Amino acid sequence: MKKIVSIVLCLVLLCGVVGCTNRSNDVEKTVVISDINGDEVEIPQNPEKIVCRSGNGTSFVVGMGHSDKLVGTADYVLTNPWISVFMDNSEHLQGYGWSPSSEEIYKTGADLVMLADPDVAFNLRKDGIRAICYKQYNEQEILDSAKLIGKIMHEEEYASNWIQYYKSINNYIDSKLNAVEESDRPKVYYIYGQSNKGLGRTDGGGSITQHWVEGAGGVFTTKDLPNDGPKITVEEAISRNPDVILIGGVHSSALKDELLNSPEWSSVPAVKNNHIFQIPIGFTAWDFYGVEYPLLKLWVSKMLYPELIDKDMHLETKEFYKQFFGKDFSDEQIDYILKALNPEGNRYEN
Repeated sequence: MKKIVSIVLCLVLLCGVVGCTNRSNDVEKTVVISDINGDEVEIPQNPEKIVCRSGNGTSFVVGMGHSDKLVGTADYVLTNPWISVFMDNSEHLQGYGWSPSSEEIYKTGADLVMLADPDVAFNLRKDGIRAICYKQYNEQEILDSAKLIGKIMHEEEYASNWIQYYKSINNYIDSKLNAVEESDRPKVYYIYGQSNKGLGRTDGGGSITQHWVEGAGGVFTTKDLPNDGPKITVEEAISRNPDVILIGGVHSSALKDELLNSPEWSSVPAVKNNHIFQIPIGFTAWDFYGVEYPLLKLWVSKMLYPELIDKDMHLETKEFYKQFFGKDFSDEQIDYILKALNPEGNRYEN
């Protein structure tokens, strides 16, 4: 009898040890992180399946070397043909609109969702999905979000190096333009071209666009408009009388054609002097303020002040992609990016 009891006790203890070991392996290690809105969010310590619902945030995850952990991103990221150049597994990613549902997220098995909208994040959390917010709608948010994503991905050194580079570009631009009077700064009109909503689709006051235009040395001509993706009439746009027109997004070629073929624009200084520039497109269009944001500010400043900004934009871009994406692009590829062309050197046709 004693022998039987001893055997049973040994089995119980053994099962207990095995059970504890299994539970230890099964229990997901988590950490609590304060997101960009100040919300305390419990997330996996080492997330393995990530949905990042924006191009700018996704660019940081990819730049930090964790593209293999992505299972979903913004749908517009996946329609950019450069995505397959930057990532090996892009064809397996799920695309999402602005407000992904919990059902959509569950299908991917994601253990972390990163996005910019706090209301969407709140709703996902109610359904048991771990969702954390970053925002990149002004200069400080861009820096704070880089730090936050670096912390989540355990890539604090990358984030620190990127911030240092970003600040060095700002300091360089400031040093070159500090003697330029406000009255001598060119007036800039921006056309949002990620979706083709015409020549009057622009940005307003308080937008990140105002920050980078003014930071690059321009006068932002639509700062009187609301910051909610405003659309104005052609007459209102022309009345701004810009010296420079910047067109972003994959529709920039079509919008530039429309601009040049519209007689009413012919008297605008930017058109008369051929100062119409298409914003480069790499991982995303550079005006989507992700990893490539410092390059955007430098490029814009170069377009506005070619005689003052003496950095070689081609070389700077090539070295940037090697440092922050680990990509050793050819001179031809860099040329395509700077000209807002696809990887084959052709226009985006939408």
